[in-house]
Amino acid sequence: MTRSPLPRGARSALALIVALALAACATHINRPAARSTAAPDRFTYSVDVQRRYTPPDWPETLYADLYRPEAPGARPAVLLVHGGGWEGGEPDDMRGIAERLAEAGFVVMNVAYRLAPAYRFPAPLHDLQAA
Repeated sequence: MTRSPLPRGARSALALIVALALAACATHINRPAARSTAAPDRFTYSVDVQRRYTPPDWPETLYADLYRPEAPGARPAVLLVHGGGWEGGEPDDMRGIAERLAEAGFVVMNVAYRLAPAYRFPAPLHDLQAA
């Protein structure tokens, strides 16, 4: 029997993240995303124009939406990356998932990255590393 290199708490958190992501993906298939203009009252939401995550000399200024639970104390964090094969999509596509994760107590950084064909791979990967 081999032991996992992750501590028990980390394994539980990872399992929760995977379960939430899969459940959220399943609820978004063939269903238009709900767009709420008001932030739910269970967490604070920082608008993307306030959260630049790239350094000043980066090829393109990139922003992230930050969702933070209101409860004090340390929280696990999730770096949320939208899909699109490096060619499309935007952080707003992941808003529902970000809100669910924040409601579950996670700090969520929902990031934008440079898209092809204007930027070739590995540019998006470098953006995610910067985030």
